Amino acid sequence: MIFNRELHFEVEFATPSQVGNPTSDYYTFTISGATATVYTLIATAKGSQSNDSGCTTLTLNKADTKTPSDCWK
Repeated sequence: MIFNRELHFEVEFATPSQVGNPTSDYYTFTISGATATVYTLIATAKGSQSNDSGCTTLTLNKADTKTPSDCWK
């Protein structure tokens, strides 16, 4: 129950700096251009994932546009 309330707060009211940054061995995550109605999430490959060909930077925006599209299958 507490988790649901925290998640609701994050989705409805939190700023990007309040949400926190997920940890991953493969990507570093950042948020660019965040406003109340616009954002772009950026995942940048790190470690062994940085040797991948073509999927080293992934983006997702508010309009659900995902680039590069081949990496999101």
